[in-house]
Amino acid sequence: MTGLRWLSVGLVLALVGGLSAGCGGSGGAAVATLREVKGKVEARGTGGAPFQIVAGELPLQVGGAIRTGEDGEGLVKYVEGSEVRLGAETYYEVREKGTLGWQESGSARYKVPPQKQPVGVETPHGVTAVLGTDFRLDVTATQTTVTLQEGKIRFTNRASESIELTPGQQLTVTAGQPLGTPAELDPITLESLFTPGVKLPAINQR
Repeated sequence: MTGLRWLSVGLVLALVGGLSAGCGGSGGAAVATLREVKGKVEARGTGGAPFQIVAGELPLQVGGAIRTGEDGEGLVKYVEGSEVRLGAETYYEVREKGTLGWQESGSARYKVPPQKQPVGVETPHGVTAVLGTDFRLDVTATQTTVTLQEGKIRFTNRASESIELTPGQQLTVTAGQPLGTPAELDPITLESLFTPGVKLPAINQR
């Protein structure tokens, strides 16, 4: 029953995310704040606003987005406590209603506190559903790589295939291909991907 429940969650999150992807910005209070900006970072606070260079903090409403340059990085801090640390050459957009955000490209580390209901993070290749965890996503035009440090996550691809990851595992998803088996990472490699203050290394980049 647990597997079926997580699969259902993934499918629902994928549907919600797909619907929200077509929506523009929505008014209202900020749901997150962009902080700790370094290097070249451009962002918009709402869905309808133009991108501008950011040097300090910026409140983000639903539809707000960030894109980092070759030397850019930043931290998206949500009101409910989740954190998304963006690496270089990353595009990230704030979402709503069970979908934390949309990561179109680049590298990001996610720290999500325990949730009553699963929340999802979308990429072009599927949805990662979480209840509370520490993981990272590396996204290119053809692949999404999911690496889990703590907690439990379930990834559902665009063909509605899903798989659960446990700590220390990494899954690479290729567009148009069936899901494979997660790889077990050695402790040194895993630690290098999640060490605070260390620039996120590229994984499966173009």
